[in-house]
Amino acid sequence: MSPDQQLLLWINQGWAHPALDGFMIWVSSKPTFSQPLLLILGLLFIWRYRLHNGFKLWICLLLTVGLGDLLGYAIKHLSEIARPCFDLVELVRQPQNPAGGACGDGLHGLPSNHTLDFTAATVFVILATRRLDWGLTMVIVTVSVALSRIYLGKHYPSQVLLGFALGIGVAYASVLLYRRFLPFFNQLDSPAANRDEK
Repeated sequence: MSPDQQLLLWINQGWAHPALDGFMIWVSSKPTFSQPLLLILGLLFIWRYRLHNGFKLWICLLLTVGLGDLLGYAIKHLSEIARPCFDLVELVRQPQNPAGGACGDGLHGLPSNHTLDFTAATVFVILATRRLDWGLTMVIVTVSVALSRIYLGKHYPSQVLLGFALGIGVAYASVLLYRRFLPFFNQLDSPAANRDEK
């Protein structure tokens, strides 16, 4: 068994606990976690940078995450590397699917799109807002989501690590483009754009 598989099973089986099952299922859910978080970030941007700049910043975030998501799906179909819940179906715990069998997320698992998307959002927030409190919160959220994908048997650790790397790259490239072509992006720290400045 490879180190990747061993680490997967250590997290997937060794950490098993009913309370952790519920938490990991929740942070992996798009309707009850990812989408509300995006709305909260939009409201925070509008509160911090006023309606005009805050809304534009939120659209930039959505474009960044969307670009990362598309890239992840393209690589999945090129790589055709299976998820552990398909690859090790007899060994992997599936808290979301207690009956076992196929995990229902599509066969291909490289990279983890959840990890890619959350990493892209986190790096974007850090680079765009330069707020330590928001950045640290997003880092904690992203690590939790990444661990949930391994814990739930949806991705190998290597697939999650590639998600981290791609998310960083997508966010960094996006912010460079925004700073080059969107004048408002470079003015977010100015008193006129920032509600905290008087």
